Amino acid sequence: MQPLLYAAGFLIFLLIAHQIVRRYQIIAWIVFLLGPFLLLPLALHQPSSDFVWLKVYSVCLGTCWLLACRYSLLGQKNWALWILWAFFAVNILEAVTEGFLVGNIINYICCIPGILLFLTLPPPKEINVDTQPIRDLLWNTPMMWIIGYSLWNWTFVYVTWPEFGIRHVAVLLASLLIGFIDNKLWIQSRALILGIYLLIHFSYDAVLKPMDLTNVYNFPLAMSAAIFVTIWMIIYFVRFISHKKN
Repeated sequence: MQPLLYAAGFLIFLLIAHQIVRRYQIIAWIVFLLGPFLLLPLALHQPSSDFVWLKVYSVCLGTCWLLACRYSLLGQKNWALWILWAFFAVNILEAVTEGFLVGNIINYICCIPGILLFLTLPPPKEINVDTQPIRDLLWNTPMMWIIGYSLWNWTFVYVTWPEFGIRHVAVLLASLLIGFIDNKLWIQSRALILGIYLLIHFSYDAVLKPMDLTNVYNFPLAMSAAIFVTIWMIIYFVRFISHKKN
């Protein structure tokens, strides 16, 4: 019960922190541009996998590019929006590659929805910058895609690091709640919230430890989640292709 209560508190914290970095440009630049440089000594000495550190820096770099598109004329440049698209696409492919290299049956299954998410990621033409009332980067992303991504990402984390399953419920749910309010805000919120989480994780992870559980891996749960999200994304992909033909 205590880990769930702590996760609920962490969810509220993420939603508040998201609003702060969303509304105050200077704070966002300090967090996502300066934060990774401050973490560099830890990156050189902390025994974490290359994938994990690649994720930290790729997410923060992508978030900085998102901020640049939000707050400058880059948001009106097609090539700049393609770079933004590439950051998010690579973020998906990083997890697909890591899952494939792990090499167990559930990770192989999870590669399928990951690839389908990559193939159906909305193109840059679905991106625009809204200036009222807050300067937001809006990315028109279907809710079914958003749910599929959230389910896939949680399954990947649970299979790879099961002790982090509860904390990632909070991380994914925070941006999912924002997506339910406005699906166009989801990718922006996903970048900001994931960046905040990763910086906390690698600077002071002790504050997140009360959410962690040991010996919690459940193979039937993991397999069921992997199969469910695979079916979900296959249905979405079929609908996506059908819509393209029409």
